[in-house]
Amino acid sequence: MRHIKGQSLTAGNTFSVVAPSSCVERKLLIAGEKKAKQFGYYLSYTPQIFKRLRYMAGPEDVRIDDLVAAARDTETRAIWCARGGVGATRLLPYLDRMRFGSLLQKRRKLLIGYSDITALHSYAWQKAKLSSVHAPLMATPSWLNMKPKAVKDFLALLAGQVELGKKSYTCKWPTKFLSTKQSAEGVLLGGNLSVLCALVGTPWQPSFRNGLLFLEDIAEPPYRLDRMLNQMHQAGCFKGLKGLVLGDLEQDVPKFYLKKTHWREVILDHFAGMKIPILKGIPAGHGPRNEALPLGVQACITSSGKLELLEQVTSHHY
Repeated sequence: MRHIKGQSLTAGNTFSVVAPSSCVERKLLIAGEKKAKQFGYYLSYTPQIFKRLRYMAGPEDVRIDDLVAAARDTETRAIWCARGGVGATRLLPYLDRMRFGSLLQKRRKLLIGYSDITALHSYAWQKAKLSSVHAPLMATPSWLNMKPKAVKDFLALLAGQVELGKKSYTCKWPTKFLSTKQSAEGVLLGGNLSVLCALVGTPWQPSFRNGLLFLEDIAEPPYRLDRMLNQMHQAGCFKGLKGLVLGDLEQDVPKFYLKKTHWREVILDHFAGMKIPILKGIPAGHGPRNEALPLGVQACITSSGKLELLEQVTSHHY
C-alpha cells in the first residue's frame, strides 16, 4: 500500500461544512463557526444545510448534493460534518453512484465527525483506503465545549503535526487493559457500534481484519450491546482483528441497566476468546470527553496499556 501525502490544515484554511444526517440548529452552527474562526479557520456551507425532512437535514438528494459538492470544492481542505443523529447510511448507495471515494482521493480531503458519521468513515476506508478524523461535530455542544488542550491536539492532528509513537498525545490518556496485556499493531478503524452494526448485511459491511477496532456508543444497555456484537461476530466482521480499544459505552444508559460489570462481561464474552488485547478508557465518543481520534492510520496498543499513533492522519492510503 503506497502513501500519498494528504492535505494538512493550518490557520487560514477553510472547511466545507455539510449535514449528511440529522437537522442542524442555526444557533449552534453560528456558534461553532465563531469558535473555529478564533483559531484562524473558516467555514463554507450552503443554505441547504438548514433544510429539514422529518428528523433529517433534508431529503437524500439535498444532502448528497452538498456532500459531493464539498468533495469537489477546490477551495476547501476538509469536510466537517455539522451533526450526527441519523441519515448517513441512507446516502451510501448514492455515494457509490457519484464516485464519492474517488473524489475524496483526488482532492485528498479529510472527513471529520463522529456518531452517525461512522458510516462515512467506514465508507471512506472501504472504498478509498482514506484516513479520517473521529472528532466533535461542528454544530454541536461537543465542539463548543471542547477543552483548550483537546482543541490544540485536534488542530495539530489536522495539521499533520502531532508527535508519534511514545510521545503521541493519546499516550497521555488514562487507559487500562480489560483483558490480555499484550501489544498489537494495525490500522485503527471503527466508531459508533450501532452504526457499524447497521452496515452488517449491506454492501458496505465493515471488516477489521489486521486492524485495531475502536468502539463507542450512547444509551445502549448491555443486552443491546450484546445483541449488536453478536450480530457482527456471526457476520464475520471481527475475523483477523488484532486488538480492541473502547471509548465510553455507559453514557445515558438508563440506571436500571447500569450494573457496572455487565458491559465488561459482554465485551469479554465476545472478544476474550480471540486472545487479543482490549484497552478501555479512550476519551472519544459520546462520553464527557470527546477528543480527536484518527481513523485509517497505523496505531499500536502497547504492552503497558497505551494507544500510540504511528502515522499522521494526513498520509492518505490508496
